[in-house]
Amino acid sequence: MKKGFSVLLLAFAVALFALPHQLQAQALDTLVLAANPIQGSGPTIDQVIAGDTTSDGHRINPNRVYVLQQTGPIDTVYFWSATIYSKFKLTIIGKVNPITGMLPVIAPAYYSNGASPKEYVDCSADLTIKNLYVLFKNVIGVSMTGDAFPPVADSVTIRADHCVFDGQAKNTIFYLRANWDKLFVTNCEFRNFQYATPGQGGVSWSSGTVPSDSMVFINNTIFCIDGQLVGGPGYHRYVRVEHNTMFMCGGGAITSRQITNAIVKDNIFFGLSVTGADTNSYVNQSYEGSFIGDQVFGFDSLVSLRNAGLWGNPFMESDRHITIENNAYFWPPALTNYILTLKSDTGSTITPPVWMNRYVTAMFTNKTTWPNNIAQNNINVDPGFTASIVGSTVDTLMLYTSDIWNGGGTSGHYWGQYMDDPYTVYLVPNHEVSSDWASTQGYPVPENLAYSMDLQSAGTDGFALGDLNWYPDQLKAYSLTAVQQVHNEIPAKFALSQNYPNPFNPTTRIEYSVPQNEFVSLKVYNVLGQEVATLFEGTQRNGNYSVTFDGSKLASGVYIYRLQSSEGASIAKKLVLMK
Repeated sequence: MKKGFSVLLLAFAVALFALPHQLQAQALDTLVLAANPIQGSGPTIDQVIAGDTTSDGHRINPNRVYVLQQTGPIDTVYFWSATIYSKFKLTIIGKVNPITGMLPVIAPAYYSNGASPKEYVDCSADLTIKNLYVLFKNVIGVSMTGDAFPPVADSVTIRADHCVFDGQAKNTIFYLRANWDKLFVTNCEFRNFQYATPGQGGVSWSSGTVPSDSMVFINNTIFCIDGQLVGGPGYHRYVRVEHNTMFMCGGGAITSRQITNAIVKDNIFFGLSVTGADTNSYVNQSYEGSFIGDQVFGFDSLVSLRNAGLWGNPFMESDRHITIENNAYFWPPALTNYILTLKSDTGSTITPPVWMNRYVTAMFTNKTTWPNNIAQNNINVDPGFTASIVGSTVDTLMLYTSDIWNGGGTSGHYWGQYMDDPYTVYLVPNHEVSSDWASTQGYPVPENLAYSMDLQSAGTDGFALGDLNWYPDQLKAYSLTAVQQVHNEIPAKFALSQNYPNPFNPTTRIEYSVPQNEFVSLKVYNVLGQEVATLFEGTQRNGNYSVTFDGSKLASGVYIYRLQSSEGASIAKKLVLMK
């Protein structure tokens, strides 16, 4: 069998190399862009992409990858002057500056009236962004007014990896505006989303009539933002929140009410819904009520979806599978005690936030109505973050919270490590990038959310709770060895997806589906049919899986990855490593 497959791979390789023009075209699909640290010194990113775009919004070269390659000591900022309305797959990958160690910075350009483009990309097709530091204020301190990277067409996939999103104000980074979109966010940090009114500036959101296919967040830090991780009244078919650290946020972790399948595990939720709640605003906390409450999770029933008969789905409570396990949550006592002393400007008392209110708790204890929901091994414990970071954030939050409840619902105070002051990023008035940007702006970011040893092996996988990027050795072991289940739905067929990104350097993600319990193998071969990596080999339960392939020890070139089952099913695809 192995010999036969080697012959097949060799024949496939011959066919590949018999098409040199196609392979050459693929190599030429990468366009390297130089930075323009002075606005107007060169074309902006959107202008370059516009040059590749036809009048009807499609791209001349559909396989192009835009690489932001820095070379100089202040070669940092790439300006963006207009919203891109993409009807094509768009991939933007940054390269770390070899001199400063900084990520390329994407910053909104400014117009004569001081304003900036509303959004970066309105995505009518797939978007991949990687290794970028994304700012949301222009050089004169004016914020963008849109949602950054919203999918606006059906079945769009958004992927963000190793990015920092800094300084968003009122809006959401990923606002789902169309049906059955997918969002995959890994190894990112969202920091300092501040606004005068609570509940603004979240990571993702969906409206009440918009269903999403998948929303996956793995190994991210959400630091001092005003909103939530997953929010909105829209329906989500699948949500996965794993190994994330949320620190002092104005919203909860998940406040999207209608979700049928979710896995939430191995996270740290530290100080969420930090402003508490006005007891007079509760709407009885009933199912299908409009008030989420001062809690980490805001699940609701599926009554409205079922009554509306949307999307041909019966939406039965008994079909929901929501698992919340091995998470740590905590609120600093100084903050919760202070909240208890407050009253609103209408005279009502203020209640501190909670893990789950009684209605959400019932969704995990009432096994008659919700037999498949599980909440277990979640602990209320202080992980032991750096005391100075916690203390300074609590101090400023007290000012903010007092203003909110006694100042008509708004505040001029911001909390935490608010680092996106444009006057420390740019030299005014020439708007050049500061040579000491790394120390004044904060990359690598100044906050450090590593913590004491108690929870560093408390995950379901034996790793630390929270974002593993704070523990590089654990992150490497996790990303290289772990085959993770990405859906808890049973797939209909044996399937292998195209790796992403592709081409890649040096890691890429491979997803596959196993419809029944069986022995499977996932291996990588070179074009001569020689095995170069075994990503998984063993018995696996039915489900959808994801694994990272690291090609750092291999030469650039075309490789084949193959999924095979003991029942005789076999699928092979090619991937391209470009160093």
